[in-house]
This record gives sequence, structure tokens and C-alpha cells, in this order.
Amino acid sequence: MSDKSIMNWEQSYDDWVALLERANAKDMLNDPKACFDEGWRQAAMIAASIVQHNQHATPLEIAVFIERKLLK
Repeated sequence: MSDKSIMNWEQSYDDWVALLERANAKDMLNDPKACFDEGWRQAAMIAASIVQHNQHATPLEIAVFIERKLLK
């Protein structure tokens, strides 16, 4: 993992914890890292599946497919 991706992960994690605090999500705050990691695992699995099933698509098309699936 590059230094930049580690910094991005750390910032995203900090944002996640702040969101849980604002939402007063006590049960999730007990283990925010597990919730955060599971979300990233699910997103990665969805993205990998999209790439696998669209091998002939352009990178831009794949990016659009992933964005639509994850942000719908």
C-alpha cells in the first residue's frame, strides 16, 4: 500500500468515526474499524465482480458501472 493510499484510508476512517459519532451510533462505535473494514470489503467485492463481468469494457465504462452500483 502506498503512503498516499494509507493516508486516504486513514482520512476515510477518521471521517467514518466522525459520522458514527454524529449519528450517535453507539453499537457501531464500540468497534468502528470492523464496520469500516466490512464496508470496504463489500465495496471491493462488488467492484471486482463488475470488472470480472465487463472485461471488454473500457476503464471509463467500468468506473461508471462501479460508481452507479456503489452510489445508487
